[in-house]
Amino acid sequence: KKIHMSLRDKHNNKIRFGDEHRYDVLFHEWGHLMDNQWKKKTSKYMKFKGRDVGTKLSTKSKLCASLEEDMNNWMDNYAKTKFPGRKAPQTLLKNKFNEFLNDNEKHTIAIQDGIRGITGGDIRTRWGHDLKYYKRNVAGKLTEKDSVHLEVSSELFAEVSAGMMHEDTRQFLETNFPNLTKEYNNMVDTMLKQYL
Repeated sequence: KKIHMSLRDKHNNKIRFGDEHRYDVLFHEWGHLMDNQWKKKTSKYMKFKGRDVGTKLSTKSKLCASLEEDMNNWMDNYAKTKFPGRKAPQTLLKNKFNEFLNDNEKHTIAIQDGIRGITGGDIRTRWGHDLKYYKRNVAGKLTEKDSVHLEVSSELFAEVSAGMMHEDTRQFLETNFPNLTKEYNNMVDTMLKQYL
């Protein structure tokens, strides 16, 4: 139930998009803190697919599935536009989606970690954990897919929380990743109802 980070500039200025992004790392970690403490009274563990895992709001969320749906919709729309009536090569679609993420990096930092996890590194993003991170819950407890779901959902909640601090990023995510932002907003509403 703690977050650990440094407030020194050299750790917080990793993101090169100006002073308004100076404390994005702090808001990311704060997102993890909210995710871990969203209920007034909560136990340390909860059931997920019949197994005990650490209690988090994001655990049973649809964040991971929502992002995957948005990613697939983006690639389907690109294919219909550029290859009408034909089948588009999957490798090309993934490369184009990766270009889209990189061209809009200021806004897509909030989801690049999740994309890396969902695709098992098949879409190589500039931001995110190494691939072992997403599978760290497998060790006899969960399947690889379940572990990815847990880690990606947790990181998405934290990153989107940081991204929502910026109006232009919020609008970008709502336009291009509507399912993800809808699920995120539902989670925030759930948290607020616990305290209001």
